[in-house]
Amino acid sequence: KIISLLKENKSIAVVSDAGTPGISDPGTQLAHQCIINSIPIHPIPGPSAVVTALSVSGFDNSIFTFMGFLTVKGKDRKDQLDKI
Repeated sequence: KIISLLKENKSIAVVSDAGTPGISDPGTQLAHQCIINSIPIHPIPGPSAVVTALSVSGFDNSIFTFMGFLTVKGKDRKDQLDKI
């Protein structure tokens, strides 16, 4: 039903009292359906750009890990990747 409303150019807001909507909740399925139907999604950023992007990616995000930024140097970078 929500997708039908969005196709009629209605505005919908998904709000949560337990963190970012679309992270480990049914909002993930809504984001995925919006992407399939070419419906634009406009997240409101929180303190983490990674979580904001993930919440509207349409990817299964029931489990994810953010490891930070990799070292630029070759051997150190390889060592970091080997630990993952």
